[in-house]
Amino acid sequence: MTMPVDKVQIDLFVNAAQLCLQTAIKRVIWDQLNISGHASGSHMLQLVFDRDPRGDEHFAYFQQLTRGRWDAKRSGLMIDNINQLLQTPIVSFLMLSRLSKEHMLHLARLDAKYRPCVEQLFGKAWTSKTVIVERPQEAAAVVFAHVAQQRMTIRTLAEKTGLTQVALSKFKGGQDIRLSNVLKILKALGLRLWIE
Repeated sequence: MTMPVDKVQIDLFVNAAQLCLQTAIKRVIWDQLNISGHASGSHMLQLVFDRDPRGDEHFAYFQQLTRGRWDAKRSGLMIDNINQLLQTPIVSFLMLSRLSKEHMLHLARLDAKYRPCVEQLFGKAWTSKTVIVERPQEAAAVVFAHVAQQRMTIRTLAEKTGLTQVALSKFKGGQDIRLSNVLKILKALGLRLWIE
């Protein structure tokens, strides 16, 4: 169930939006009623700009995140279902990332609650370099996929890491391995480890 939105939440959202956008928001129109004049669960918000914001480098990200549609006649971005949108971490995402691609990707790596925002913008492709691993077998699968991709043998990997071929074979088979050894392997493969 969608919780009702109040003016404070709308103000926070608009302020967060203005932090991200170079084009000034001139006016905010918040429609709390549906066509018949009764309170509606799917409110609409219109952001009216002092000039066309589509040249603003972050506006496309903002429009895509909010699923807003541009109304050239009104110089405004129409955002349907603002109640539903404000149930997501959109405000903190906007404030923390300022819609900088680098910051957005970093936030998604740091906190899973921001991943849907990043996936909405960049699809699943942003995770092509980010793999979530929860078990030694998963870590081994990721590592040895990269070993194969780089056409490296276990012998070559052993030489680069200083580990034995036996230890690497055991890891490949899903046995546990020391973190220090995992770090040696990742370094040899040119990979990085993120801990959340």
